[in-house]
Amino acid sequence: MRLFQEYHDTTMPEVERRLGTLRARRVQLGNHSIFPNGILGLRLALPRGPLKTEFWHFVLLDRDAPEDLKRVIRIGSQANNGAAGMFEQDDVDNWRQVTAASSSRLGRRHPQDLSMGLGHAGPHPDYPGLVSERYISENNQRLFYLRWEEFMNAESWADIPLDPIKARFEGTATMRD
Repeated sequence: MRLFQEYHDTTMPEVERRLGTLRARRVQLGNHSIFPNGILGLRLALPRGPLKTEFWHFVLLDRDAPEDLKRVIRIGSQANNGAAGMFEQDDVDNWRQVTAASSSRLGRRHPQDLSMGLGHAGPHPDYPGLVSERYISENNQRLFYLRWEEFMNAESWADIPLDPIKARFEGTATMRD
């Protein structure tokens, strides 16, 4: 913990300079994904056929971080994530059961329910897109499938809407070139 705290304290002034105080100190990733295949941290979900998905797990490290800290992060990631990891050992069985249940006769009769937090998201003065007023919500999943539907129904790439980024960001790092 000491390694993490020292590194955090040492790098925070640069992070704040580049991202601004709000993004450096208040924005945290929780229930997130990167459309269309990046999920839960830096994992890539690659469809490999009906009822089959391959997952790749990545770890990002600051090349300037102390070697001891990089080693701890690598070891922690390997020990905690993946099929043999502390956090995911039982997840394989859970996902298999979810897949089997959703393709069963009873499962096909009931649509998936993604209503948690429905009606509790909207525009935010500091962030782009729809922002949930609660930490626990399925807003992310609903928006993911809405965007996926736009891709699947498009005749060509030109038919897929791309909204310009309108968020106001302080700091020197922005979403624009």
